[in-house]
Amino acid sequence: MKLLRIASLFTLVATFTTTEAAQGDWTLEAAAQAIIWDEKYDLGLGGQLGVIRGLSERTDLSVAFQYGYYTPQIPDVNQTVTSYGGLVTYFFAPEIEGFTPKLGVHVGYSTFSSPTVPNAFTEGDTERRHYFQFGGEGQLVFDVGENLKFFTMMSPSYLIGPNPGFTFRIGLGLQYRVAP
Repeated sequence: MKLLRIASLFTLVATFTTTEAAQGDWTLEAAAQAIIWDEKYDLGLGGQLGVIRGLSERTDLSVAFQYGYYTPQIPDVNQTVTSYGGLVTYFFAPEIEGFTPKLGVHVGYSTFSSPTVPNAFTEGDTERRHYFQFGGEGQLVFDVGENLKFFTMMSPSYLIGPNPGFTFRIGLGLQYRVAP
């Protein structure tokens, strides 16, 4: 599993650094998100921090860190769950007057962790489940100022791992262009 994590990190860094020679802007991105994950849990809350690099006039590459927090909604599940991971997303963005719709595909890696219940044999520990994820992403991006943009997003993901599943994120965020 350690080799998988190292390979995933290397792929994320290598993919992103190869775009440095491409023409485009550097943009920082931050978003607050609501997340649908599992019927045993309430709507999750999360966030995303990322960097976007313009590859051409109509395409972008994003590298982002995501976090999520879920609380149980049924009595027999008494553990909260946190998730964190990274995504690489390739976007196509046609220009439309007043806003920019962005459609993309992503691949990434996520870890879901929850505390185990202490018993007579253990003081409790943290259970971690590791997942490869892939899916799509859609954004509507609106200009707010010269370097500032507001966006709405939705992102369905399929999780491949010990307990395969599906997540659906919706969110609001800001993007700030830092360098041309």
